[in-house]
Amino acid sequence: MKEKDQTFEEILRIVNQARCKILLFGESSLSRDQFHAFRKLVLDEFGRYGIEGRIKSLFMGRNSDQVSRE
Repeated sequence: MKEKDQTFEEILRIVNQARCKILLFGESSLSRDQFHAFRKLVLDEFGRYGIEGRIKSLFMGRNSDQVSRE
């Protein structure tokens, strides 16, 4: 695996750890209905079409506004 790929994977691992902590905080402090909506927002923001996609765009040398939807 190339160094660039390893760096990308490490960044995603760190983002995923943060996402899990944020969801745990939300689950511990919100009602079930509120948490359901909160979870969707967090997953949208931190997922493939959110920060993960923007990071991927940076590593692929694309404009960060052109998020890949592969």
